[in-house]
Amino acid sequence: MKKLVASILSVVLFVMLASSVFAAQPVGNLSVTSLSLTYKGKQLVYDTVLSNVGNAAISDIHTFHVQFFDKNKQLITTAAFDNDPQLQSVVLQPGDVKRWTFVVEDAPEADISYYYVKTHAEFINGSKTLGSGTFVMVNGKSASVKVKPYTDQTGTYISVRELANALGAKITINGKAKTITISKGKASVTLKQGVDTKERKGSAYISLHTIHKVFGTNSVAVGKTGSTQVIAIYIQ
Repeated sequence: MKKLVASILSVVLFVMLASSVFAAQPVGNLSVTSLSLTYKGKQLVYDTVLSNVGNAAISDIHTFHVQFFDKNKQLITTAAFDNDPQLQSVVLQPGDVKRWTFVVEDAPEADISYYYVKTHAEFINGSKTLGSGTFVMVNGKSASVKVKPYTDQTGTYISVRELANALGAKITINGKAKTITISKGKASVTLKQGVDTKERKGSAYISLHTIHKVFGTNSVAVGKTGSTQVIAIYIQ
């Protein structure tokens, strides 16, 4: 009888584990990327990008707490943005990004030439999941993933051409100089092949770390929920 009970428990446990792996629950994952922290008079202005890298929508962000630390990792101040009507009205689908600025009144002065931030948020999860697979979103728009992103020991990489297409930008390849230029309007970024990019199966890839380094105002966030991976990129 003990063996039978143990076997039944093992089967139940396996079913529970299998359910958690193959049928992931809808979970929003709010990532907060710091763009800048500045003083404007007595105000502390925190410029961010909010990204949802979960497999379900995020809505009603009713709690948002921030701790600010100075260059020496000393606490400057703590701010709470609870039940803020504007923040509560934000809806982020999986992969969505939104530029958001938080303003703290009467903040103590500190050296923020380098700073640290800790955040805590509470929100409502959507009921529908995104599904399985890897999803790349650039500025809230789905990038065509004909050439699948890949991850190795050095990071996660996506196709340079697909990144450019998602931005509505043009690619110029200079074989002699071994460069790839991504341009849109008057703005352009030149990548060095083999330095800023990797070749794989005839396609040029760029790492998420390099995107963060070579583009100006930007945010790169990655999240994985069960069998769903979301890469959310914001480039101004």
